[in-house]
Amino acid sequence: MKHGISELEWSDYLDGGATAEARDRIEAHFIGCLDCWEFYEQMSGATQELHEAGEEARQGLALEDRRLHVMLRGVFARLRADEAAPAKVPGCRDS
Repeated sequence: MKHGISELEWSDYLDGGATAEARDRIEAHFIGCLDCWEFYEQMSGATQELHEAGEEARQGLALEDRRLHVMLRGVFARLRADEAAPAKVPGCRDS
C-alpha cells in the first residue's frame, strides 16, 4: 500500500472499475502527490498499450467460420481414423 492506496484499488482504478468513493479519493490524492500522479501516468499508458495489443491479437487470431469448419472436419476425420485403426500392442510386430 502506497500513500493509502492498495494494489487492488490501483488495479480497479486503472481498469475503470473503482467505486466512486475510491476514485474520488485517489483523484484527490493526485492533486498533492506528484509521485502517485506520475505512477498513474505510467501505468495508464502501459494498461492502454496492453489493451490495444490484446485487441490486435484477438483480431489476428480470429478465424472465419469457413476456415474453422474446415479445420474441425480435419480433426474429426483424424479422430475417426484413429478409432478405426486396429489397436497396436507395444513390442508386438503383428499388431
